[in-house]
Amino acid sequence: MPRTGFTSSLHGVRDATLALASQVDKAISNGILAFQLWDPVLAQAVVDEDEAINQARWDVEEEVILLIARQAPMASDLRELITIIHIATELERIGDYAKVVARTVHEFPSQPDLRTTPSIVRLGHIGQEQLEACMEAFIERDAAMARRVAKNDDRMDLLWKRIYGQLVAEMLAERSIVQEASGLLSIAHNIERMGDRITNICERIIYAATGEFEENVHLEEAQPERVG
Repeated sequence: MPRTGFTSSLHGVRDATLALASQVDKAISNGILAFQLWDPVLAQAVVDEDEAINQARWDVEEEVILLIARQAPMASDLRELITIIHIATELERIGDYAKVVARTVHEFPSQPDLRTTPSIVRLGHIGQEQLEACMEAFIERDAAMARRVAKNDDRMDLLWKRIYGQLVAEMLAERSIVQEASGLLSIAHNIERMGDRITNICERIIYAATGEFEENVHLEEAQPERVG
């Protein structure tokens, strides 16, 4: 394959990765909205869309493998292609978490009336912001930006810990809400796990840009998130 053809194919794979990220972002948005409104119809739409996300992930991976097989890429291009496979996998996992959030809506006839609901919605919105910033770093192939995004994961961790503490306190105070509070714990935990996957993506972006593995780039003191 001529170099111009390879460059065009590489751009195509990048675009497919961004399209996958857009699908996942929509799944997060709809999953959070389904939770906020306790809308089972919207929740089911998120569940149904998961199959398309899975297929898009496999399509990206297949294209990368074919591109590597057809033309031995230079070191920097090979790093990016391997990174794209990892990013696609992480995005698919984030989609799984959005699906779990949506499925939880089906488990109760109505939304549990607990004071942590606004904080869980806020956690989801931070996750969306993180994903969008992360994919911007991918587009720009900007290691410094990826590091900043990874360090911001502490915002999600701190808010998750506060939500967890509040829900446990409510369960201890009122045993009758244990089932409902446990459902909200599941939702919040799956949203928090999205942040961990986004951090993984950031680490891969750094590797693609620099050729160096950097782990735990998110471990930096962060300001506590205000809980609503």
